[in-house]
Amino acid sequence: MFLSTLLSFKFNPNRLYNPGPTKFWRRRRVLKQSAHFFGRRRNCYRIAIRTLEKALQYAVKGRQAKCEDLMKLRTQRVASGAEELGMDLRVMRRGLDSARICLDYHSLADLSAWEPRTFKALGNFAWNNYASQGLGDIQSFGNPPEGVILRGLKKLN
Repeated sequence: MFLSTLLSFKFNPNRLYNPGPTKFWRRRRVLKQSAHFFGRRRNCYRIAIRTLEKALQYAVKGRQAKCEDLMKLRTQRVASGAEELGMDLRVMRRGLDSARICLDYHSLADLSAWEPRTFKALGNFAWNNYASQGLGDIQSFGNPPEGVILRGLKKLN
């Protein structure tokens, strides 16, 4: 009787535990992803899965840090371009926003670095729009200087 119950449990297709091919492929995927680790971290499944989980957490943090660094860089580039034109970053953003010119920091940073004439035109437009809308005390900033020497436009004599 004992042997018959064991055999019926072993060959019963409706049993709850089935260590079939899914377990093999799941472990294989983890071990393939941990193949570049050193020592038992690459061979032992229990250690490999812990190390791999931590490595994936570090990867997520790295991608988030990269996005934050790029945003800071783009903001700095736009602020520097606005300072070259003699205006504040806040004045430029509010002037463009009130004119419903929807350019993000990525576009403005690229324009300030690679298209200085276009960026200067946008800056003058933002300045004039800011002054005409009466959005703030623009007299404290003075006038935007004429004949600003921008990057890439310096003539060699």
